[in-house]
Formats: sequence, structure tokens, C-alpha cells
Amino acid sequence: MSADKGLIILAASIGGVQSLKDKTIKLTFETQELKPEHAGVLFSMQNEYVSLGIARNDLTDKEIKLLSDSRLPIESIPNTKSKSQLLRNVLFRLGEQNGEKDSTLHYNNMMDMITNFYKAKLE
Repeated sequence: MSADKGLIILAASIGGVQSLKDKTIKLTFETQELKPEHAGVLFSMQNEYVSLGIARNDLTDKEIKLLSDSRLPIESIPNTKSKSQLLRNVLFRLGEQNGEKDSTLHYNNMMDMITNFYKAKLE
């Protein structure tokens, strides 16, 4: 594994590919045991949007440079949700996890709370 400029390269096998209800894909990778500092870097990226390159063989220096230099914004990926859609999904999921019976009511209450919070900051 190497970690340079935020780029992590490691050998892994694809442990699973799963289609989710919201039409996203869940990928599961399996690696050899990692050094604590490398695991720390990966854990620090949890729940963040990252760019991912997958190759059947070892990456060439040219491919590593291409990945390192890439700055692919999430909005440029086809079928990616807008920020408001992501927020809506997160709020619905939070309601589910908290045992809310009415997801729409929970969503509306949370949106009101967020809106009022930021309204209060306006002059």
C-alpha cells in the first residue's frame, strides 16, 4: 500500500457488488491486514466521497499519476444525486434509524429545524 498526496493504492479483491434500492452500487473490497497508519487513513475517509480507480493488474506509473492528478467532482458522475437529494435521503434514513413512524413528517420537521437555524444567522 502506498499513500501519497491523499492517494491510497493497495491490492484488494472485490468481495461483493450489490445494487441498492436508491439505484446506487455498493462495492465491498477485501485486503490483507493493513498497518495501523494505513488503516487510519482509510477510516478517516469513511463516509466521504472519493475517486476510485480499479484495475485487474498493478497500476502503471502513468495510471497512478492520472489518479493522483484527478479531481473528479461528484456532480460530474452520471445519475449522481444532487446535494438536496442526498440531504433528503440522509434525513429519511435518520428517521428510520430513530424509529420514526412517519418519515415524511420527520423529514419536514428536520428541514424546518435546519431552515430556522440558518434563518436565525441572517442579519
